[in-house]
Amino acid sequence: MEKNGVKQPKLVIKEGAGETTSLLGKEGFYAVANSRNPGIYPYYHGKTKPEVDQFPGACHKYFRIYSQAEAFIEDWKNSYADVYRREIKAKLDQGFRPPNIKLKFDILQANAEYDISEDIIKMIEKLIFEE
Repeated sequence: MEKNGVKQPKLVIKEGAGETTSLLGKEGFYAVANSRNPGIYPYYHGKTKPEVDQFPGACHKYFRIYSQAEAFIEDWKNSYADVYRREIKAKLDQGFRPPNIKLKFDILQANAEYDISEDIIKMIEKLIFEE
């Protein structure tokens, strides 16, 4: 990972993060961060399962608290955006300026053929920078 410019991940455990087991008689929340229709779903076997099974690289997790599900999706979006932030920052350090940095964001569009979890480096390679 380091040779591709990705630093080692750091473990961040938020307060209440361990409280994800279902409570007796209570329903939970399924946070789907990466799929055709990201969002928070009340049941896995319903709308959630097809979103996860039919989308390569789907990112999802069960939570018993709605705010945890929301935080999970926000954390995923921030992690995803960090890939771009690092690359843009590196180009700015090399002397590029915003008018010279042209980015193609079609790679952000969800499609079944692209699995982000298998090859995040492809995202960086698709960024276009002009000198």
